[in-house]
Amino acid sequence: MQSLKQRKQFKIEEAERKEENKRLLDEYYDTLIQLRHVRSVFQQVTDPELINACVFEMNALQQRYTYLLQRVKEEKLTALRVLK
Repeated sequence: MQSLKQRKQFKIEEAERKEENKRLLDEYYDTLIQLRHVRSVFQQVTDPELINACVFEMNALQQRYTYLLQRVKEEKLTALRVLK
């Protein structure tokens, strides 16, 4: 049988895992929103410098999104969030 100290430690670790998972999902969705926004801006700009800036930002965000998606899958996280 687990001691009271072990159960408390388990609860603390479980709470920390949940908080980390929440942060990971928040970061994932924030990155997805940013990526959608920069794609929208890219569709509207005509200045070559701004086009280059958008492409650079899209590439960076896409890399970040891919990384976060991999982490979400590794952790087997699921959450339904409606994005506009």
